[in-house]
Amino acid sequence: MVQQIKLQQEESIALTFFSAALHNFLPQLQTKHHETIFKDWQLNVYLARLEQSSLKTLQHTVIENEPNLEEHQPTIFCTYHMGSYRLINLWLISKKINFALVIGADAWKREAKDLVNLYRTHAAQGSAELEIINAEEAGSTFRMMRTLKAGTSLLFYIDGNTGTGLSNEQNENCLLVNFLHHKLWARKGMAYLSHLTGTPILPVLCYRADWLKSTLKFSTFIIPPANSNRHQFAATATQQIFNFVTPFIRKYPAQWEGWMHIHKTACISRRKRRSGHNFKGDTVSFNNTAFGIFLLEGTAYLLQKENYTIFPITANLYKTLGRAAKKPVAGKLFTKAVLQELSAATVLQDV
Repeated sequence: MVQQIKLQQEESIALTFFSAALHNFLPQLQTKHHETIFKDWQLNVYLARLEQSSLKTLQHTVIENEPNLEEHQPTIFCTYHMGSYRLINLWLISKKINFALVIGADAWKREAKDLVNLYRTHAAQGSAELEIINAEEAGSTFRMMRTLKAGTSLLFYIDGNTGTGLSNEQNENCLLVNFLHHKLWARKGMAYLSHLTGTPILPVLCYRADWLKSTLKFSTFIIPPANSNRHQFAATATQQIFNFVTPFIRKYPAQWEGWMHIHKTACISRRKRRSGHNFKGDTVSFNNTAFGIFLLEGTAYLLQKENYTIFPITANLYKTLGRAAKKPVAGKLFTKAVLQELSAATVLQDV
């Protein structure tokens, strides 16, 4: 029973932050649809894990704009946590393309061992071991350069920046890119590496036109121009990479895993919401569009979605706001001071 309650609370937290991400980056989606999209998102996560375990998955995959790699070896493959996002690994193995996987420190701890075992299962007998490079490890850039020089391609997940230890504004490895309805901080190291070594970048994404069939779609090669400015190329190339995936996330929002981490890289405003109308307070409802509530380890919190600001609240207020989130309630359920404060911040609205 305790475990079930814990799982319910974890799912409630996930849904709250998921809704906040959609609110900020896809505001055209109505809040009432967020939970349905979240459940589809959970299904996509499950299918992506399931499908990475068999090369037979490629038999039911549409390959769109398949590249000719003869003139571009090695290549920096750049992909996203979209759809069945490990299919690119299987495609590279099926084409006998030697590649090294570049991932962050967190993914290294969670996934490195399993990814190596999967590679061993699918790779041809006698193939070299899969090299996995921790992008946050000292000397990783030189290791990537040596890997490319040896003729081995690299595979990056550009949307895998889940935190850097520094604020993104202070991190010289990040730059701002336009993304959907907002901006976010993205790592520019991959584009720098491309320019430094003269290696082309090939963006590729996966999406499901329906649940039973995936499409692996390749973009065109991004080739660093000779004698070009490295900083300018990094900015332009990184934006181009995000532009490629944006229409697909907009069309298939449930297929992008990044919603659960985007608050760590979003460029957000810290301004406070203030009501600009006369508030009566006789009958009120909770502003589900702009706010969310959740429990974490026995403490209740209010989340302001547009800037991910979290406020601790009392257990009684949490329960009352929960009621007001489902249907309008009488304003007298709140003290006068609390009612005024919540209405001024637009947490509560007149009905």
